[in-house]
Amino acid sequence: MDIPNFEQAFRHFSETVYPRFGDSTFTSFNDGAARGWEGYKLNLRTRALALLEPAAWQASKIGSGEILERGIAAIEISGNEQTRNNLVSWEERYGPGSASHSALKAARDEPGRRAQFENWLWGAFRGDLPPGGLFEALRALAGDGYPLAAYLFFLMDSDQFAPIAPRTFDEAFRRLGIPLVTSGRCSWENYVEYNAAIETVRMRLIEKPGLDGARHIDAHSFLWMMVRMEDERPDGDRSPGAVRYATAKARSILEMAANAASAAAQSGKESRFVYKDKQMHHHRLDLERIITRLIDAQGGLCNLTGLPLQWRGDHEDPAMLASLDRVDSAGHYVEDNLQVVCRFANQWKSTIPDGEFRRLLALVRST
Repeated sequence: MDIPNFEQAFRHFSETVYPRFGDSTFTSFNDGAARGWEGYKLNLRTRALALLEPAAWQASKIGSGEILERGIAAIEISGNEQTRNNLVSWEERYGPGSASHSALKAARDEPGRRAQFENWLWGAFRGDLPPGGLFEALRALAGDGYPLAAYLFFLMDSDQFAPIAPRTFDEAFRRLGIPLVTSGRCSWENYVEYNAAIETVRMRLIEKPGLDGARHIDAHSFLWMMVRMEDERPDGDRSPGAVRYATAKARSILEMAANAASAAAQSGKESRFVYKDKQMHHHRLDLERIITRLIDAQGGLCNLTGLPLQWRGDHEDPAMLASLDRVDSAGHYVEDNLQVVCRFANQWKSTIPDGEFRRLLALVRST
């Protein structure tokens, strides 16, 4: 780690970013905004282990589905922002099979796979198998789903292993001068490096006043907050709490406003594409606020398809990225003529009148 980078990043976070959330400088993980944002993690782990209850398992039940159901229950923990499991995506927001643990759910109806997963869970929570072998065995069973593997390893041992949101932590490492990339590199070796990087950060944190008791999961929380608090409004609708898409959402809003400004600037110029007259009747900062209001009014859903919008930098499918659309394609970028939609819907709609496009969507849904 680049120590000057760390010191600069810590100072900026502690003295500039963190105080915006109602506290003084950052000196504790146990109270204030840090507790509000990140204090849920160990409580969630306790709840998950209570649902797993591995001490009650019987080896004779492997293959019956009982252990698998406990594993699924330890993942599908609902509740509010401070109690639900948001360390791994389990709600199938993007359709059937999109949940991180979809392979476990599918195994319910496949006796052979069910026994394999239950053997894995037994080995992880009742056995004494090497963690590297367990990690790679889970990849073979469930695929390269980094968040699922990291979550289960966090349940196994929170002193050594931490959850992961690859893009967020890659950005945190970049800011601190840590040469590690996790996105698209799910493997035991990469996960070991990831946790070693968190430990490196922890060793720097314990030298700071009030942070001498920082744990592995606290260093994980610091890296998360360092990135996610940066652009979140102190009075935002997801603050304090587990702000999964805060920075990415802000980035998407800025991008949409910038694209609208660019399109408006190009209006009237020659283009090899179909020409549309585009004028922006708002200051760009006003447009950002308008886009934010539209997203809130739409409940974070595409206004054409009703599908959940995804945000730049934390998206799973580029086609689902939020995109600013003019209801009347011949009209201008004014508030009454704007809606936020999925990128693919915007592309499909193109110059089709809004009402006609909605009619066609309804026909697709009815077939």
